[in-house]
Amino acid sequence: MILPFHRLPIPVLAGMAWLAATAAAGTAQQGPSLPPEMAAYYRDTNFVAAFSTVEERQRLSAGQESPETALPRDGRLADVRNAMERLKDRTWQPFSEQETLPEDVLVRSDWMRVIQVFVDRETAMVRVRVVPVPQRLQEKWIAGYEPERATSPSDGDHRRSQDVGTADSRVEMHFWFTIDGRWMRKEGGIAQSR
Repeated sequence: MILPFHRLPIPVLAGMAWLAATAAAGTAQQGPSLPPEMAAYYRDTNFVAAFSTVEERQRLSAGQESPETALPRDGRLADVRNAMERLKDRTWQPFSEQETLPEDVLVRSDWMRVIQVFVDRETAMVRVRVVPVPQRLQEKWIAGYEPERATSPSDGDHRRSQDVGTADSRVEMHFWFTIDGRWMRKEGGIAQSR
């Protein structure tokens, strides 16, 4: 959910304005390197998009029990569920009373490539190229799921990223803040251009 700007708290608006200004001026730390928590977030996002369908994520998130989703202890859906929990734990939802999985992860199957990072001590802005994962490709990845290889960040991410390509991509800005000493992504993104 993306809230209208007039409903955001003043500190959030000030942080977003500061990030935009430092990004334009080039004064913040730039480059492809992310703090480890952010890198793990995008790895988990891509893992969930690659190895689960929207329907599976919705059932896992809702806690609906079926033979495939009843609190899986091992296998693909258990690994997806664990990644979803980590994503939920790293998402800041300022106007939500309960923690939920970010909507962009729950209802979309998108591959995210970090293309630019602006980091200050307590705030960050990350430009991300977002590419929809074609259903046929997702089905191929799910069918070939091997836990040891799928969870290794260096093994399959590069290959899967090449498989996705850049067709129908868009660029989003993601805002991050340190809250209680932890990097947290503000839910939602500001879409830019293709």
